[in-house]
Amino acid sequence: MVLNTYFPPDFDPTKLPQTSRYCKKVQRVIMKLPMSIWCKNCGNHINRGTKFNSRKEDVAAGETDLGIQISRFYFKCNRCDAELVMKSDPNHSDYIFEFGATTNFQPLRSEDEVVLKRTPEFKRSVHSPLDIIDALEKWRHDAAQKENEKPLAAQEKKFILYLC
Repeated sequence: MVLNTYFPPDFDPTKLPQTSRYCKKVQRVIMKLPMSIWCKNCGNHINRGTKFNSRKEDVAAGETDLGIQISRFYFKCNRCDAELVMKSDPNHSDYIFEFGATTNFQPLRSEDEVVLKRTPEFKRSVHSPLDIIDALEKWRHDAAQKENEKPLAAQEKKFILYLC
C-alpha cells in the first residue's frame, strides 16, 4: 500500500485551518490527586494519590496570584466518567474544585489572614538569614556578659557572708 499524497499545483498550505492553536493552550498531563474527594454525580470516593490523565489549561493570561500563573485541570471520575474541574490556588498553596467534586476536608481560612499576608509589614517581618545571624551573635554576646557577671555576684555574696 502506497501512502503518497497528490498535491495540485494551485495548493496553498496557508489556507488550511489552524488546528494546532487548541493544542498549544491545553496540555495533556498525568497527575496525582492532591486530596481525597467525593464525586457529586455518583458519590464515588476518590483517594488522595490516585493517578489521572488530565488536561491542563492556563487561566486567562493576566490572572496570576503572587506572581504564579493559575492553572485549571480537567479529569474524569473513575466510576461515572463525569468531568471534574480543579483550579490551582497559589495564595493558599492548595487547589479549589470548581465543578463536579467536593473535598473531604476544607481548612478554615479567615479573610484577615489572606489580607495580612499581602501587607508590606508582614513581608518585612519575615527574617532574612543575615537578620537571624545577627540575632544569634547578639544572644551569644548577652550570654557571655551574663557569665562574666555571675562570678562577680557570687564573689559579692561571699564577701557579704564574710563580713557578717
